[in-house]
Amino acid sequence: MNAAGLRSRIIATLDADADVRRRAELELKAAEEHPGFTDALVEILQAEQEPPIRMSTVVYLKNRVSRAWSIDSNSTQQSKPIPDDEKQRFRERLIPLLASSPSKIRQQLVPILQKTLHFDFPEKWPSFVTVTVQLLNTNEVSSITAGLQCLLALCRVFPLQNWRKSVGF
Repeated sequence: MNAAGLRSRIIATLDADADVRRRAELELKAAEEHPGFTDALVEILQAEQEPPIRMSTVVYLKNRVSRAWSIDSNSTQQSKPIPDDEKQRFRERLIPLLASSPSKIRQQLVPILQKTLHFDFPEKWPSFVTVTVQLLNTNEVSSITAGLQCLLALCRVFPLQNWRKSVGF
């Protein structure tokens, strides 16, 4: 998927003209169904400097992950699931993206992290704890903050009661 084209559609969703916004939103909705949509959104987030564009991009990313990370067979939503290879690339890029993002973007990334952990940890994301500990062992405030947010997300997904049951307390 073309990240530059996707970026121009995201910019168009911020346009004052309602028709331009509506058209861009429909084009983004159609683009969601194509492989590489999630990858392209992450590329935009990593490169973008304009706060409104970054915020709009992370909201699209959060919505896509919420609707399509794991599709329930009883769900009435018609979203096409995110392919497994794209999920793998996303997991590898999510924590570094969290560590390098400003606070307002992190606030949107944390629910994405929680959703991913809920479905993928530990089986599909065994490196999560190792990467989190590495963040905590740095001298950079942004990395330590990201590490703490990772730990908090893990605790929210797997409350203490579940941990106690799993280890026989």
